[in-house]
Amino acid sequence: LAKLMSDSEPSIRVKTQSCNSLVEFLRGLLNDDLTPEESVKLISNYTSDLVKLLSQLFEFSLTKSYYPLQEASLSAISLLSNLLEKNFAPYYDQLMPGLKKLFFGLNAQSAEQKKLKSNTIETMSFLCSSIAEDRDKYIKDLNEIANAFLNYMKTIPEEDPQLTSIINGFTHLSLAMKDKFEPILQQLL
Repeated sequence: LAKLMSDSEPSIRVKTQSCNSLVEFLRGLLNDDLTPEESVKLISNYTSDLVKLLSQLFEFSLTKSYYPLQEASLSAISLLSNLLEKNFAPYYDQLMPGLKKLFFGLNAQSAEQKKLKSNTIETMSFLCSSIAEDRDKYIKDLNEIANAFLNYMKTIPEEDPQLTSIINGFTHLSLAMKDKFEPILQQLL
């Protein structure tokens, strides 16, 4: 599966379908009868290679402006971070800069762009949750993200599906920031 997602595979559609297979596998791990510890143990041997591969795949999808692969690779990153929770923290510094670049740079006008931005918000949120135990090291970044979500939320209509992602994102940010989330909460209220 990894070989089919790598640079050695010339077909972008094969890369996308392979990544979608990974997405379904990760969803299965999240929804399986396994305990969270068993799921983490099952995937942990592959995590480092998967993160590297998915990062490259996501960058490739952005340069090619190929939405199906953007969606699949971002979903895989999001599911992997959700599955591994705090065990995903070592990959925060590798992934968050690109996600922030996409969040701040994407002017979501079409339904496709809104969905991509929504998935970016969700992935950023899961990454924020992963660093909760080391929040003091990342508090500046967490504040920047929380304020960016807050400001962006003010610019979109209530019926926009991105709003749900932002609200869910605040849940993850509040868990990561703990008492440092209070100024954001005051603004939300």
